[in-house]
Amino acid sequence: RKMIAAGAKATMPPTTITTAPVVAESWEETLTAVGTLEAVQGVIVAAEQPGKVVRILFEAGAAVRRGDLLVEQDKSAEEAQLRALQTSRALAKTNLDRMAQLVAKGFIAKADYDNAEASFKEAAAQEDNIRAAIAKKTIRAPFAGRLGIRMVNLGQILREGDAIVSLQVLAPIFVNFQLPQEKLPLVKTGLAVGLGGDGLGQEQPTGEITTISPEIDPVTRNIRLQATAANTGELLRPGMFVTVAVVLPGKKDVLTVPATAVLYAPY
Repeated sequence: RKMIAAGAKATMPPTTITTAPVVAESWEETLTAVGTLEAVQGVIVAAEQPGKVVRILFEAGAAVRRGDLLVEQDKSAEEAQLRALQTSRALAKTNLDRMAQLVAKGFIAKADYDNAEASFKEAAAQEDNIRAAIAKKTIRAPFAGRLGIRMVNLGQILREGDAIVSLQVLAPIFVNFQLPQEKLPLVKTGLAVGLGGDGLGQEQPTGEITTISPEIDPVTRNIRLQATAANTGELLRPGMFVTVAVVLPGKKDVLTVPATAVLYAPY
C-alpha cells in the first residue's frame, strides 16, 4: 500500500529532447548496389616449361615493372644444345656462301644451291626453337603490377602450368555491380559512383561507370555494370566487397530532418 501510494503521488521527470530546424536542401539522387572489386589486369604467373627452379629474383608483395625477371629455371641442357646448333648454323651459312659463288659461275646446278639454302634455313629454325625454349624458362612479369605470395621454392621441380606468383594491377581497379533492369534508362557511362565498405575507414573512394553490359541477366533480370576507380593509395583490393552509390545527374529539393528524429514502429 505504501508503494502504491508513493506511486500515485510520483510525477515523471521531464524528458530531455534535442531540437533541430527542418531545412530545405538540394540532394543528389543515387542508386545503391553491392559491388565486387576486380583487377584491371590480374594473372597467376605460371611455368611454361617443366624444369627445376634455380633462381628466385622477386620479393613477395613487391611492385614490379613489365619485363622484370621473376624466376629462372635450369636451362643448362638447352644452352648446350644452342651452342651445337649455332655451330651447325655457321657451317650451313659457310656452305651456302660457297654454293652461291659456284652457282654464279655455273660450276654447280641451281638445285645444289637450293639444297644448301634449305639446310641453312633449317639450322636457323632449330636455333630459334631452342632460343624460344630458353626464353620460356626465364620467367618475367608480363605487365607492371604488384606481386602476391610466393608459391615456389629453390630447387622445386615445376611442371608445365604450375603456379609461381600472383600478379595484379591495383591502380586503377574495376568495380562490378548490378542494377534492376528498370534502372537502365537512368544510367550511362561517365556517371560518378561512390564506394564504401568495411576496411575503408574514413576514405570515400570514387570512380565512374565505364561499361554497361549489352545484355540483361536472364535469371535475375539485372543489368551488369562496371565502374573504374583510381585507387591511388591501393586501399581497394581485388575480391573486396563494397557498397556502390551511383550519383544521378541533377539534384532534388528536399526537407531534411535528423535520422534520430524518425521513430520506426510496426504500423
